[in-house]
Amino acid sequence: MIYQGVLTGELAKLETSHLNLEEGKIYIPSTKRSNARTFKLNPNQVMHLHRYTADLQPGYLFSCEKTSDKAHLTQKQLAEKLNVKRTYISKIERASSDVRLSTLRKIIETGLGGKLRISVEL
Repeated sequence: MIYQGVLTGELAKLETSHLNLEEGKIYIPSTKRSNARTFKLNPNQVMHLHRYTADLQPGYLFSCEKTSDKAHLTQKQLAEKLNVKRTYISKIERASSDVRLSTLRKIIETGLGGKLRISVEL
């Protein structure tokens, strides 16, 4: 979704019903920061989304399971590890706050002990 400039909060709210892969389009619902809009997908995006959605149950396009739940941490514990406020972690989990890449890396690597990998295909 990089080509279209979709915000993090918008991605978190995408549902499978917003995809029309036959026409190569995706509907982005409105948020507090943006208006609703429909984008034309590039052929490689259609291909990747088709593969990705083949195994999904109807509902949200991305998992709604909270990161802190997977790591068996409370928001407070994660916030303390990262030296941030608990309310900030809550905003991220609710997708009501956009996250900088450096912050995402800090959450994943420092807070959760994971590894952030980003792949870009051109």
